[in-house]
Amino acid sequence: MKKRPRTARPAHAVCHQRKLCVVLLLSLALRVVFRPAVLPADDRAREYQVKAAYLLNFTKYVYWPEGSFSAQDSPFVVCVLNGGDFFQQLEATLRGKTTRGRQIIARSLTPDNDHENCHILYIPADAEQLSSSLLVRSHAHPVLTVGESPYFAGHGGCVALRMLHDTVQFDVNINAASAAGLRISPQMLTLAH
Repeated sequence: MKKRPRTARPAHAVCHQRKLCVVLLLSLALRVVFRPAVLPADDRAREYQVKAAYLLNFTKYVYWPEGSFSAQDSPFVVCVLNGGDFFQQLEATLRGKTTRGRQIIARSLTPDNDHENCHILYIPADAEQLSSSLLVRSHAHPVLTVGESPYFAGHGGCVALRMLHDTVQFDVNINAASAAGLRISPQMLTLAH
């Protein structure tokens, strides 16, 4: 069998093929690096369940000062800024639960709502731009501020919840909690990262 002689391809065809390969490789690389941070619905629901359970447990391991409740039977109030799907999950998780003899309820807030009556204020990632003004306003009250930004605790929040390798972890800013008049149990501090 005779080999056919190779015919040289025109220079513009080789150049065009190389450009096409570079564009395809670049678009593939960008897709991997900048893939959306949106989790599938099942993963997002699981994340919400775990975060709601963390907020429930925080009510057991954080101590509020005397006078934080208006009456002996006042409920323990966990507030969520801007409500949404997480708020619905939190309501379901807290329904019928008590801590230290107090009913635990969830409340959805807008940035303009007064959060003085909140014992925990949860600030989701989509409301992060509002967190600095809320943190300043909350320092005058015994409110455990919890946010989703990895920098939340470093910027004055009490607790930052974050996803790491498909698990929820948390960081504690003990100075912010103390400034709010809160005491965090050693058991909770040992679990913080």
